[in-house]
Amino acid sequence: DVIQQASLEDMMSGNQSASALASYDETALCSNTFRILKSMVVGWVREITQYHNVYADNQVMHFYRWLRSPSSLLYDPALHRTLHNMMKKVFLQLVAEFKRLGSTVVYGNFNRIILCTKKRRIDDAIAYVEYITNSIHSREIFHSLSISFSRCWDFLLWMDPANYGGVKGKLPSSVLYGEENAKENKITQGEEDEDGSEEEAEDNAEEDDGDGEADEVEELIESSWNIMHYLPQTASCQKYFLMIVSAYIAAVYHSMKEELRRNAPGATPVK
Repeated sequence: DVIQQASLEDMMSGNQSASALASYDETALCSNTFRILKSMVVGWVREITQYHNVYADNQVMHFYRWLRSPSSLLYDPALHRTLHNMMKKVFLQLVAEFKRLGSTVVYGNFNRIILCTKKRRIDDAIAYVEYITNSIHSREIFHSLSISFSRCWDFLLWMDPANYGGVKGKLPSSVLYGEENAKENKITQGEEDEDGSEEEAEDNAEEDDGDGEADEVEELIESSWNIMHYLPQTASCQKYFLMIVSAYIAAVYHSMKEELRRNAPGATPVK
């Protein structure tokens, strides 16, 4: 199909028809090309879902990179702008869906989303994220999205992608490596525990309850503050900035843990 075009002179004189498109309307003029690319991508997705075609999977993975890179032969500014606008619409719908299900979106882009689940325990947060992920995948518009865990935080102090800090959480092995590998690890650990003695386990538990907990928190704190480099190096300003922020993160984390212990089941005082 050939789209009827109208020049700027025709538009100013009013001679063009109402349905005519301006010759400089790049987004509308690339609609035919976009339709062809759409049918091609749909064919790739069909090959992936029905026949598990590895080559089609690679094409889908690199398609957007080819379309957005100025050095690529497939690059076209209008086509890239059209696709980017549609991706933005889908992304905004995804963010709205996360909010509708009760999450708080801390940060998000086309590659990753950081969520605040408002859960105090990692197990509860993982179960909640699995629930909302399954709920999102149940919608037709999000069928082709691949959402997976990357990392978790017990406490996160966030400013922007270049300035953040927090206490890293430990994801269960079933989430990181899959359920089968997790079962193998449990069996291996069980065999090792049988060889050990119960007295050594009790001694280690008592030692860990003391100073080991504070040391563990310090090791789990991760800080990445780009604004620190803009402070003067004299009088150890950068070092003290990092120490103060890390101490604040540790203090808030310990306060949260203490509150969680007080509100644990069975810990309610009886009057």
